[in-house]
Amino acid sequence: MEQLPVVRVVHCMPGRVRVRISPALPSSTVGEIREHLEHTLSCDRIQANPATGSILLQGTNLTLEAIAGAGRSQNLFRLVLPDAASPTLVSRHARRQVKRIDTGIRRLTGNSLNLSGSVFLVLIGHAMNEIIQGRLVLPSWFTALWFATTLYNREWWGPGSDGGPWIDHGDTDAH
Repeated sequence: MEQLPVVRVVHCMPGRVRVRISPALPSSTVGEIREHLEHTLSCDRIQANPATGSILLQGTNLTLEAIAGAGRSQNLFRLVLPDAASPTLVSRHARRQVKRIDTGIRRLTGNSLNLSGSVFLVLIGHAMNEIIQGRLVLPSWFTALWFATTLYNREWWGPGSDGGPWIDHGDTDAH
Protein backbone atom coordinates (compact mmCIF):
# COMPACT_ATOMS: atom_id res chain seq x y z
CA MET A 1 0.00 0.00 0.00
CA GLU A 2 1.44 3.36 -1.06
CA GLN A 3 1.93 5.96 1.65
CA LEU A 4 0.12 9.20 0.81
CA PRO A 5 1.94 12.50 1.33
CA VAL A 6 0.96 14.24 4.54
CA VAL A 7 -0.45 17.75 4.25
CA ARG A 8 -0.27 19.63 7.55
CA VAL A 9 -2.28 22.73 8.32
CA VAL A 10 0.27 25.42 9.12
CA HIS A 11 -2.04 28.40 9.41
CA CYS A 12 -5.82 28.50 9.53
CA MET A 13 -8.23 31.38 9.87
CA PRO A 14 -11.63 32.05 8.30
CA GLY A 15 -11.17 32.35 4.55
CA ARG A 16 -7.45 31.51 4.58
CA VAL A 17 -5.57 28.24 5.04
CA ARG A 18 -1.89 27.45 4.47
CA VAL A 19 -0.83 23.82 4.25
CA ARG A 20 2.62 22.26 3.96
CA ILE A 21 3.30 18.98 2.19
CA SER A 22 5.73 16.48 3.65
CA PRO A 23 7.85 14.77 2.64
CA ALA A 24 9.15 17.25 0.06
CA LEU A 25 7.64 16.46 -3.31
CA PRO A 26 8.76 17.38 -6.80
CA SER A 27 7.35 20.70 -8.00
CA SER A 28 5.30 18.88 -10.64
CA THR A 29 3.49 16.90 -7.92
CA VAL A 30 2.88 20.06 -5.88
CA GLY A 31 1.48 21.60 -9.06
CA GLU A 32 -0.82 18.59 -9.60
CA ILE A 33 -2.14 18.88 -6.05
CA ARG A 34 -2.71 22.61 -6.55
CA GLU A 35 -4.58 22.01 -9.83
CA HIS A 36 -6.72 19.30 -8.23
CA LEU A 37 -7.61 21.58 -5.33
CA GLU A 38 -8.42 24.38 -7.78
CA HIS A 39 -10.87 22.13 -9.67
CA THR A 40 -12.35 20.49 -6.57
CA LEU A 41 -12.72 23.42 -4.18
CA SER A 42 -14.49 26.70 -4.69
CA CYS A 43 -11.63 29.02 -3.74
CA ASP A 44 -10.95 32.59 -4.72
CA ARG A 45 -7.22 31.95 -4.91
CA ILE A 46 -4.85 28.99 -4.62
CA GLN A 47 -1.13 29.68 -4.65
CA ALA A 48 1.53 26.95 -4.49
CA ASN A 49 5.17 27.39 -3.54
CA PRO A 50 7.02 24.21 -4.61
CA ALA A 51 10.27 25.41 -2.98
CA THR A 52 8.70 25.29 0.49
CA GLY A 53 6.09 22.66 -0.31
CA SER A 54 3.29 24.94 0.83
CA ILE A 55 -0.06 25.83 -0.67
CA LEU A 56 -2.11 28.89 0.29
CA LEU A 57 -5.87 28.62 -0.18
CA GLN A 58 -8.19 31.60 0.11
CA GLY A 59 -11.97 31.61 -0.18
CA THR A 60 -15.06 32.61 1.72
CA ASN A 61 -16.52 29.08 1.94
CA LEU A 62 -13.21 27.29 2.57
CA THR A 63 -13.25 24.55 5.23
CA LEU A 64 -10.68 22.05 6.44
CA GLU A 65 -13.17 19.27 5.84
CA ALA A 66 -13.44 20.25 2.17
CA ILE A 67 -9.64 20.27 1.80
CA ALA A 68 -9.37 16.86 3.47
CA GLY A 69 -12.11 15.49 1.22
CA ALA A 70 -10.39 16.83 -1.88
CA GLY A 71 -7.19 15.02 -0.92
CA ARG A 72 -9.01 11.75 -0.19
CA SER A 73 -11.11 11.86 -3.37
CA GLN A 74 -8.13 11.17 -5.65
CA ASN A 75 -5.80 9.61 -3.03
CA LEU A 76 -3.46 12.58 -3.43
CA PHE A 77 -2.75 13.40 0.20
CA ARG A 78 -3.82 12.94 3.80
CA LEU A 79 -4.69 16.14 5.68
CA VAL A 80 -3.48 16.39 9.27
CA LEU A 81 -5.46 18.91 11.27
CA PRO A 82 -3.72 21.26 13.71
CA ASP A 83 -3.46 19.93 17.23
CA ALA A 84 -5.84 22.00 19.34
CA ALA A 85 -4.06 20.82 22.49
CA SER A 86 -0.82 22.61 21.66
CA PRO A 87 -1.41 26.36 21.58
CA THR A 88 1.38 28.72 20.65
CA LEU A 89 3.63 29.07 23.66
CA VAL A 90 4.15 32.52 25.12
CA SER A 91 7.91 31.95 25.13
CA ARG A 92 7.90 31.14 21.40
CA HIS A 93 5.89 34.27 20.67
CA ALA A 94 8.16 36.40 22.87
CA ARG A 95 11.29 34.94 21.23
CA ARG A 96 9.88 35.75 17.80
CA GLN A 97 9.15 39.36 18.84
CA VAL A 98 12.61 39.83 20.39
CA LYS A 99 14.21 38.48 17.22
CA ARG A 100 12.11 40.88 15.12
CA ILE A 101 13.21 43.83 17.29
CA ASP A 102 16.86 42.71 17.09
CA THR A 103 16.63 42.45 13.29
CA GLY A 104 15.10 45.94 13.11
CA ILE A 105 17.82 47.48 15.27
CA ARG A 106 20.52 45.78 13.18
CA ARG A 107 18.90 47.06 9.98
CA LEU A 108 18.55 50.62 11.33
CA THR A 109 22.15 50.80 12.53
CA GLY A 110 23.79 49.09 9.56
CA ASN A 111 24.50 46.00 11.69
CA SER A 112 26.65 48.00 14.12
CA LEU A 113 24.24 47.60 17.05
CA ASN A 114 21.93 44.80 18.15
CA LEU A 115 19.22 44.45 20.80
CA SER A 116 21.66 43.39 23.50
CA GLY A 117 23.91 46.38 22.77
CA SER A 118 20.92 48.73 22.74
CA VAL A 119 19.69 47.47 26.11
CA PHE A 120 23.24 47.81 27.45
CA LEU A 121 23.36 51.48 26.39
CA VAL A 122 19.90 52.21 27.81
CA LEU A 123 20.81 50.59 31.15
CA ILE A 124 24.09 52.50 31.42
CA GLY A 125 22.26 55.74 30.53
CA HIS A 126 19.57 55.04 33.12
CA ALA A 127 22.14 54.27 35.81
CA MET A 128 24.14 57.41 35.06
CA ASN A 129 20.95 59.51 35.11
CA GLU A 130 19.97 58.08 38.51
CA ILE A 131 23.45 58.78 39.92
CA ILE A 132 23.56 62.33 38.51
CA GLN A 133 20.07 63.08 39.88
CA GLY A 134 21.28 61.96 43.31
CA ARG A 135 18.82 59.10 43.48
CA LEU A 136 21.24 56.61 44.98
CA VAL A 137 18.47 54.46 46.37
CA LEU A 138 18.87 50.80 45.61
CA PRO A 139 18.03 48.92 43.45
CA SER A 140 17.36 51.18 40.45
CA TRP A 141 20.83 52.39 39.42
CA PHE A 142 22.58 49.41 40.93
CA THR A 143 20.31 46.95 39.14
CA ALA A 144 20.74 48.81 35.84
CA LEU A 145 24.53 48.63 36.18
CA TRP A 146 24.37 44.98 37.21
CA PHE A 147 22.29 44.02 34.15
CA ALA A 148 24.43 46.20 31.87
CA THR A 149 27.59 44.52 33.16
CA THR A 150 26.04 41.08 32.67
CA LEU A 151 25.10 41.95 29.09
CA TYR A 152 28.56 43.38 28.45
CA ASN A 153 30.30 40.29 29.79
CA ARG A 154 28.12 37.91 27.79
CA GLU A 155 28.48 39.95 24.61
CA TRP A 156 32.25 40.45 24.79
CA TRP A 157 33.56 37.53 26.77
CA GLY A 158 31.08 34.81 25.82
CA PRO A 159 29.56 32.24 28.16
CA GLY A 160 32.82 31.69 30.07
CA SER A 161 36.28 33.23 29.88
CA ASP A 162 37.84 29.84 29.15
CA GLY A 163 35.35 29.05 26.38
CA GLY A 164 33.44 26.65 28.60
CA PRO A 165 29.95 27.12 29.94
CA TRP A 166 29.38 30.01 32.30
CA ILE A 167 29.11 28.90 35.92
CA ASP A 168 27.97 31.18 38.73
CA HIS A 169 29.95 30.32 41.87
CA GLY A 170 28.13 32.86 43.99
CA ASP A 171 30.02 34.84 46.61
CA THR A 172 32.66 32.21 47.30
CA ASP A 173 36.28 32.56 46.24
CA ALA A 174 36.69 28.80 45.88
CA HIS A 175 36.52 28.28 42.14
